[in-house]
Amino acid sequence: MKKLLIIALLFVGCAFGDKIIFRNVYLQNGQEQVEETIFDGEYLGTLDSKVYIRGKIGKPKGYNCVQVISILDNNSEPIEYDCSLNTYTPKTITEVDVKRTPYVGAICIAVGGYLLHTYPDDMLCSECDSLDDYEIHSNNKQLQWRAGIIFISLGGILVALGI
Repeated sequence: MKKLLIIALLFVGCAFGDKIIFRNVYLQNGQEQVEETIFDGEYLGTLDSKVYIRGKIGKPKGYNCVQVISILDNNSEPIEYDCSLNTYTPKTITEVDVKRTPYVGAICIAVGGYLLHTYPDDMLCSECDSLDDYEIHSNNKQLQWRAGIIFISLGGILVALGI
């Protein structure tokens, strides 16, 4: 068990072995303060005068090249970088990557469910006085049933498409 724990710790320690040391300048009590900060992560490259590093959360973060003092690997050796070159290519976000909530499809399914739920249960039409009244009642029931099925089907397709 101890061997597994040591191996896990070594793996986690190596996964984020790079360090970026950058200068943070801020005002405190009207005086300019300079602070060196060390950020652990994986060095990704440079893009548009920024140094990018992936932290423990997994999201890349960019630091202005002006602020960066040095970048060290897991052996504390400096990593060569040139801010005038674009060596980092971020993963572009496509429509497939963005998760959308299918509100339109969900609303269609809800409307279809409502239409089927309120479907009249009176098969014999107790309010019908003539054959014409029964025919109108029957057609209205059939129309409401079909509309409910169409809304639920359309909603299912829209949800599947992510709309």
